[in-house]
Amino acid sequence: AVLLLRAIEQTKGKFGLNVPIEVLLGRKHAKIQKHGLDNLSSHGSGSHKSEEHWKTISRSLIRELLVDGRSLGKGFGKKGGGTMKA
Repeated sequence: AVLLLRAIEQTKGKFGLNVPIEVLLGRKHAKIQKHGLDNLSSHGSGSHKSEEHWKTISRSLIRELLVDGRSLGKGFGKKGGGTMKA
C-alpha cells in the first residue's frame, strides 16, 4: 500500500488511480511519457506485483478512507483527484 500511496502522491492525484498503478508497473505509454511520470522514483517500483493486485490495494485504500474515492469518479481511469486523506 505504501508504494501505491507514494505513486499517488508523486502524480499529485491528478490522474485517478489507473495512472499511479501504471507508474508502479513501469509502463511507458504516451500519457506516462508526456507527463514525465516515467522519471518518478516510484516508476516500476511495483512491477513485482500484478495490476489486479494494485487495483485491489487501491479499493482497500478507498474503503479504509485513506484515499478520497469521491474525486476518482468510479475509482479507475477518471481524470481528477485521487487525493490522500491527512
